[in-house]
Amino acid sequence: MSYRKKVFIIHGKGMRDGMGKESGGDLDTVASNVFYAVWAQNHLKEVLGREPVYGQDYAFDFVNYSEGLFHLVIHRGSDIYLPDFPIDALVPRIKMILVTEEEAIKYLNEFTHLFTEYRRWIADYSAVISPGLKAVSNQIFLQYSKVIEHQESAAIKAGNNLIYLFYNLAYLNIVAKTTADPALSSVIGEWVDQIIQAATGADLDRLRGRLSGATESRTKQDLIDIVLDKKYDAAAEKRYILALLKAAEEDSSTHWQIENTPALLILAVETVAYAIRGLKQIRELRLDQVSPKLTAKITEDIESVRAALKNYFTDLINMTPQTPMGDEGVESAIQNIRTCLHSLVEITEQIKNPRPPESKDGLVPVRLMVMYEASGIAVSNIEIVVRRLEGSGAFVLPDGTEDAGPEVCQVTDRNGLIEVFYRPASPDEAYRFSATFDEMNHIYFPSEINPDAETSGAYVEEETDAFADPEGIDRAMKVSLDLMEREIKFLKDHDITIAAIDDHHPYTPAILNKLQELKEQGYIGHIKLSSLPRGEELPVDRQKCGADLIYEQYVQGKPWDNGGLSKLRNLAHCQDLAIERIDLAMQLSRVIGLKHSKIDMVLTLARTLKDEKSADQVMSLAGWASGVKSFDGKLSKVLPLTEQAIGHIVLGCAGEEGEERRIHILAVLPPFSDPQINVASAMGYLLGGKKYPCDYFFYCYDSSMLQMRKSNKEDFTFDLSLLAQHLGCRADGGHSGAATCRPDQNPAFPRRIFSKINDLNFLQYLWYIGERIASKCGLDLIGVMPPDMQMSDEQNKILERMHENSLKLELTGPNPKSDRIFVLFVKAPDKTPDTPVSYLHVYNDVRRRTDVHYLVYCQTGLNSIVIHNVNDPAKRLNVDRLAKGLGWSEDAGTEWVGIASGRLSKYIPRKSRWLNKEDIYRLCDLFGLMTADQSGYTIVGTVPNRMEFLNIRI
Repeated sequence: MSYRKKVFIIHGKGMRDGMGKESGGDLDTVASNVFYAVWAQNHLKEVLGREPVYGQDYAFDFVNYSEGLFHLVIHRGSDIYLPDFPIDALVPRIKMILVTEEEAIKYLNEFTHLFTEYRRWIADYSAVISPGLKAVSNQIFLQYSKVIEHQESAAIKAGNNLIYLFYNLAYLNIVAKTTADPALSSVIGEWVDQIIQAATGADLDRLRGRLSGATESRTKQDLIDIVLDKKYDAAAEKRYILALLKAAEEDSSTHWQIENTPALLILAVETVAYAIRGLKQIRELRLDQVSPKLTAKITEDIESVRAALKNYFTDLINMTPQTPMGDEGVESAIQNIRTCLHSLVEITEQIKNPRPPESKDGLVPVRLMVMYEASGIAVSNIEIVVRRLEGSGAFVLPDGTEDAGPEVCQVTDRNGLIEVFYRPASPDEAYRFSATFDEMNHIYFPSEINPDAETSGAYVEEETDAFADPEGIDRAMKVSLDLMEREIKFLKDHDITIAAIDDHHPYTPAILNKLQELKEQGYIGHIKLSSLPRGEELPVDRQKCGADLIYEQYVQGKPWDNGGLSKLRNLAHCQDLAIERIDLAMQLSRVIGLKHSKIDMVLTLARTLKDEKSADQVMSLAGWASGVKSFDGKLSKVLPLTEQAIGHIVLGCAGEEGEERRIHILAVLPPFSDPQINVASAMGYLLGGKKYPCDYFFYCYDSSMLQMRKSNKEDFTFDLSLLAQHLGCRADGGHSGAATCRPDQNPAFPRRIFSKINDLNFLQYLWYIGERIASKCGLDLIGVMPPDMQMSDEQNKILERMHENSLKLELTGPNPKSDRIFVLFVKAPDKTPDTPVSYLHVYNDVRRRTDVHYLVYCQTGLNSIVIHNVNDPAKRLNVDRLAKGLGWSEDAGTEWVGIASGRLSKYIPRKSRWLNKEDIYRLCDLFGLMTADQSGYTIVGTVPNRMEFLNIRI
């Protein structure tokens, strides 16, 4: 029997052959692979009759959560070993997009094909490719997902040309390294280096400077002010403002990408998309009728970036060799590069006159594409249901037949596409559709938002599915099982076998059943789980981690077993199952957190651990101790930033003897910091150092990821694995005491309100999380509030100055003597890097002052006005309605907090946005008018905290 290479999988992301980046992973997955490495180095020596060679006989690669296994196709002729990876997360995530340009489908599929081939090419020749080209390629591989977020055909086409350009450069680079002709090697190598330098060095920096200057414009924001001044009818005004807000956000994103990306691919794609979007907005919104002057400015900015990009690619053309050199392959590669560059110049020329979309006999196209979220590769044979929610027209199917609806089903083709048309019953018919492939994720058309979604009050929908029910294999589960089967059979078709799956996470029975079925069919060699279905938990003394499973099968009792490996197994066991906090385990986890190469770490531990003494000394033996010490010093300086956005979710339930028991969840929004702060470090600082009380700890990476940990071993209120599925989606989970989910993937997630989460709306976000938990678990949501934060002397001084410049309103209701409300108006204090004072510091400080019922917090510029109920259990003011009044109709809140977009208000003069002393008074008057109109409470007094304000009353 011929030998097959062994490829062992590390959970997370990492560098392999100089490509990739380090993120994720934990001690359990590293230890599991250490035991695999020891087995490979010893057992394979017996099998092969020689020392096994790393890279040739065995290797490591990475699989990340829910990204699937398709990328492992590069390991043809290999056996894959998958330890410590939840089987539920083997299902690759897919997403559906509404395609506005038909041509974009062709270019998207071309891009993913080129990208896949380019990545395989670089992997196959990684030993030959030069470091410079490797670095450029790595930038592309790490940021390519930014390209598939676009639908502008010209932008994606530009991306395709650049991928193909670098593909051919890679070919020439390989020729230069391998040719027997030293003269040819020198001239090709010099030219390739020149192009790479132009794509990464000073030339690229100069291009970035020109593009950054033009895309920094705030013209779209200024257009909003003009729209408000023109006083269009309500429907037209709303349409303009929503479109311009989206345009401004997209331009801001483009500007940030241009400023920060090191990749020419992203720079070019973002720039072309920016120009195409701008011209489309001018045409479709008729911006010249809103403001000819500002429209001219937009046109000028577009022309500036177009010309800069054209000149850059023209200069690259001039760098290409003008005389023949090398063989036919070399000449063909050079010609391909010239063709790509000429095409890129042509794209910049076409930007000036983009073609409007073609119409088809008055029909409305509904064009949907399904792709793998991680790669953008099209997914065929997925059934999509399109439902008519409003209107009375008919669907026109691809074969020309008409279907009166109200729903039609179509299966995606090889391009991942379905296309149907809708014939409105009349030219002015108001129509609306939804589309779904799993009854969980929906797209709404023509509005991107579900207009039926409630934007205030409770964020809870009726529970309709039983996640742990093995019989309840519904539409979403069928899609998941089909996708998992596809990827495993795909690997087998490419001579790759899943040799072993060993895991200890709770699982969905339907997933395990499908894996067992594939095992029986010969697609999987071995499956071993040390866990129970979701919702069930093994007794602590029977629980195993991933390292336990691999150690027992491949190391324990073997000639290569030793005290050092046994100790590593114990470290991983105690840490992963939260049994005991061991200092050496924490230090090794710090090495992972430092983004040290996980493959190097695995091989170093496998080589170093010979006995228990070597395990005790491994940090110094491996040279990791000094790095960890330096990292800890830097970390200690940024850990206080975790208190900028922090809150308690307090839930209640009846105790055993009838008294109310309270459950505290401490939730934190990680700060942007260097070094980054992981969940373990945050818990150590906030729970261990600051002693904030909590039973559970939530680490909220915006709304895209929520890490949950049980911190009180005596509390068994939640199974976090099941709770993760309720807060996120079915692919989410973990253990009962530690789990991860993606809240923004939940069908009920209010994306419009929480598109971005910061200190201003963090408590509002926690209300949403708290209400979902309370509904799911039959608990009472007692409240959401920051903990009692300890502030520095300097922070207290800043807050005191803020209070001195604040105003306190006294409002009375029907009974003036007993029914009184005090509202504090404050201007946001200036932020300083050394002494951060966030909104939650302000809120916490005001909440301590029992003479204030409501806080109104105004940012300079009035982008946001927060109206917060801090001490009024009776909720006498409707903060949601007040937010809409001080902002505009699209603003929203809960019963406790509302956030107004003050700069979109019709009632706040533009000159008042910068909050001079008189402006605060004007806002107070406006607030009083609104409370009187909405709830009957009127202002009877305005109390400044400094006497100089008294004579400014207006």
